[in-house]
Amino acid sequence: MKFQFKIQPFQTEAAESVVRVFTGQPNVGGAKYRRDIGSEKNVSEEDRVARRNYAAISYSAQRKPYSAVFRDGSFASDSAMVNFEQVFSTYSPNTIRRVL
Repeated sequence: MKFQFKIQPFQTEAAESVVRVFTGQPNVGGAKYRRDIGSEKNVSEEDRVARRNYAAISYSAQRKPYSAVFRDGSFASDSAMVNFEQVFSTYSPNTIRRVL
């Protein structure tokens, strides 16, 4: 699939107006960026996936939804599915939980 982009006049005008806001202001130095590569360099991909699953599940549970439905294939392992039940029972015990 090849993307084709058109230059839209309204987008060009918006970008130019932002540039005009900073016209005449001095550049006080180069920007420095820092990338967090994590403290553990030898973490397996399975552990990374498990951490992402836990983060997503705990975020969902803390919002205390009325119901939560997850696909069986979205869990990295069986322990992640058990973890799903434990996290929801801790943060949101009244949530109706289903795994399809």
